[in-house]
Amino acid sequence: MKRLALLLAVVAVVCMVADVSMAKDKPEKGKGKGKRGPALRGVICQVEDGLQMKTRVKGEKKPVVKPIETNAETKVLIGKEEKTVGDLKIGMRVMITPIEGPAKLIRVAPPREKKPKDPNAPKKPRKKKPK
Repeated sequence: MKRLALLLAVVAVVCMVADVSMAKDKPEKGKGKGKRGPALRGVICQVEDGLQMKTRVKGEKKPVVKPIETNAETKVLIGKEEKTVGDLKIGMRVMITPIEGPAKLIRVAPPREKKPKDPNAPKKPRKKKPK
């Protein structure tokens, strides 16, 4: 009887320790940490004399202008078509991978379409400001 109780106690301890040791830590899912790794997002503001883009930086109120380093290996994807760096234009929304060093991939987001305003839509009531 003592052997059976001792055996059950050992099995219970092993099961508790095994559960903790076999559990895997899930990787953090955060902004810009997908399949391609972290990326820098922004809008191109200068094409001539080197590429530059405006991007938001945490803690800054105004957008920051950052230079984009490119080389012969840099790929530019506009939609699903592969283009050259010369095809980039001011005002294009881009996502650059990696954040540091020369860009390996520049993905251009499709242009945003403006929704037409419905002339028959009711106007939203204004909120009154407290005095």
